[in-house]
Amino acid sequence: MQVCPAYADPRAIGEAGFDCGTGAQEAYPSKRKTSFGTKNDTQPRERKDGADPRPADSWHLTVEQALRTIGAEPLDMGVLRYGTGAAARPGRLRKKVDLPAIVIPDWATSSAPLEERPPRPLAPSAIAMDDETAPPPSKAMHSAARRGSLIHQLLERLAPVALEDRFDRALRWLEASAGVSDAAERSDIARHVCDVLSHPGFEPLFGPGSLGEAPLAATLPDGRVIAGTVDRLLIEDEQISVVDFKTGRVPETAEAVPPSHLAQMTAYSEALRVIFPGRTVRAALLYTSGPKLIEVMP
Repeated sequence: MQVCPAYADPRAIGEAGFDCGTGAQEAYPSKRKTSFGTKNDTQPRERKDGADPRPADSWHLTVEQALRTIGAEPLDMGVLRYGTGAAARPGRLRKKVDLPAIVIPDWATSSAPLEERPPRPLAPSAIAMDDETAPPPSKAMHSAARRGSLIHQLLERLAPVALEDRFDRALRWLEASAGVSDAAERSDIARHVCDVLSHPGFEPLFGPGSLGEAPLAATLPDGRVIAGTVDRLLIEDEQISVVDFKTGRVPETAEAVPPSHLAQMTAYSEALRVIFPGRTVRAALLYTSGPKLIEVMP
């Protein structure tokens, strides 16, 4: 229902929340005056002749005329009413639903248990203590260790190189990168590495499908975590071959291999059995100064 006092101050109409202007604004869109006499009038002034005191272009008069046009009903005190007059329908009341009491589980109010720290990964090379006795290093031993290190690096670099290009590549690397100034020494090392790579017993370890400097990590059944990097890894359908290079003294037999080397290869083998269950794991040590390949775990 819309009610508009016919002779009230338009400012009072706005404050009271009456809506009297939708139809009127559409019918009379031009600007209208919103006061009756002076600016401070709050009530219409009565004229002695009883005529409507509102100006002909009064906004309030325009609204009244619009409401009468659409059938507004006049009431007492100059009020116009437009609508049915029926009482507003009350909103639908929702039925109150009794919710069950919230049960907080015990774990929600207690501190979380302390988590066990995961075991620290073990590097296979550090599993066993290397207590093998050795004399103080001499100049010759230093030279042998340097030679072994260069051989080790060349084995990694030359494995993917074509057979006919390996020797020249080795010579260039030894001179430019390794700083080997003696041409005879460069040739000797390069020839030794090429012989190892092309040896029938070693060739599969450096051929297609093999991996160099391959990282691996596994949790053993006893809870130990093994993490390390193997020098060569060959993955086949039925078996896994792992090889680690050694540049030290060459053992005469497998029984003469230092315990630290055996412990290292045992750890690698156990980790690979976890990573590749059901496959045979073969572990060997390649002593580059021989060269000699000793299988320690068939």
